[in-house]
Amino acid sequence: MLRRLVSIVASFSLSVVVLAAPAGAAELPDLEGSYRLVERVLPDGTVQTPPQVVGFMTYAGGHRNFNVAWDDAEGKRVTLSIVATYELSDAGYCEDVEHWVANNLTAPGVSLTPPAEKGECGKVEVVDGRTRIHYSGEPVYVVATDKGFDAIAEGMFVDHWQRVE
Repeated sequence: MLRRLVSIVASFSLSVVVLAAPAGAAELPDLEGSYRLVERVLPDGTVQTPPQVVGFMTYAGGHRNFNVAWDDAEGKRVTLSIVATYELSDAGYCEDVEHWVANNLTAPGVSLTPPAEKGECGKVEVVDGRTRIHYSGEPVYVVATDKGFDAIAEGMFVDHWQRVE
């Protein structure tokens, strides 16, 4: 379960903001801005808020800075910080990770090496009139809300991110 959650959170590290789009047509979102993680909802309805789970992310000029932290099932703090460049096009969302620091993510201790699949591009699709961005080999996708976006890992969690700028 922890390994699966770790994989999901790692894939979530590629989260992007998406905007509602007309059915059948993908509209490329404007990612520029800053966002904070305001809550995580678990499948049993448990709601986690800071300081249980915290996160902040900024997109600016083709660059992304992502930071998230939470407590795992044993109470250990898990963190992930990424600096990357990104490109969003009709072909998908692609990221080039320039710096990666994970603590207690896939194994105890610090890792400076991103997973190999992070070099792949994710598909963009429209479902129920909303643009979703998926990440290759990962269950997390993101969709827009009126306040920011949701990162959804079905059966695992829904993270609610709020635009702050």
